[in-house]
Amino acid sequence: MKKLCLTALAAIALVGCSDNKDEESAAVEPVRGVTDTEIRLGGMHDLSGVFAAFSSPAVQVANDMFEEVNEQGGIHGRKIRYIVEDHAYQVPKATQAVNKLVSRDEVFAMVMSLGTPHNLAAFPIMDRNNVPSILPLALSKPMEEQGDFRYRYVFGPSYYDGVLKGVNKLVETDGIENLCVMYIPSDFGEEVNQAATDAAANNDALNLLESSSHRPDESDFTGTLARLRDAGCELVAVALPVRPIITVVATAKQMGWDDAKFIVSQA
Repeated sequence: MKKLCLTALAAIALVGCSDNKDEESAAVEPVRGVTDTEIRLGGMHDLSGVFAAFSSPAVQVANDMFEEVNEQGGIHGRKIRYIVEDHAYQVPKATQAVNKLVSRDEVFAMVMSLGTPHNLAAFPIMDRNNVPSILPLALSKPMEEQGDFRYRYVFGPSYYDGVLKGVNKLVETDGIENLCVMYIPSDFGEEVNQAATDAAANNDALNLLESSSHRPDESDFTGTLARLRDAGCELVAVALPVRPIITVVATAKQMGWDDAKFIVSQA
């Protein structure tokens, strides 16, 4: 996460914070969110919903990095102010948040905003106001296909590509033959499930035994894991919120399913 924040800082510096004072008398068009003393950045996060265990540390690390930069003089003498709104992983709240950040706070850019449907709902508002999206914490394929790409700066491949390549690599190196999926019915989960489905469809040596859909707030996976173990799953692709992922792995260990392998995306 620290590396991601450093990348975000580099992107911010490159996107529009130059400090050219060669002709002080020349009329310079003001840049939204950038004054002589500060750069205002916005972020939509899940601080109270199912992905709070991911968003909260991300916000903390970002603020720590921005504080460190500010203590060293900021970016071209401008201090960074990171304004964060909680959407609780709900799209209507995300729309309200981006409206507030773009219209009222007049942020220069949206940085590390979480959630695919939340970002997609925000893009039209951001694009109309020329507000860049820098390193969103959302990597579904639609993020690469919608909106004005002059204002998009991402940090990695899609969930689909990451899981597909990861599964294929484990088939090659570990001889995996039986694959299963545990996912939530969201853009994130459906994309991971599709990657697993396509991996099996394109490889005669790989079988997709079962895809199991779960509620985002589900906490008991004993029955599902027992079923997957009995079915002969060797690798489980997991597309769940953070706490359920931890619960899944811990439950498998408690059950004595020690030879199970789990693969997650970089969400």
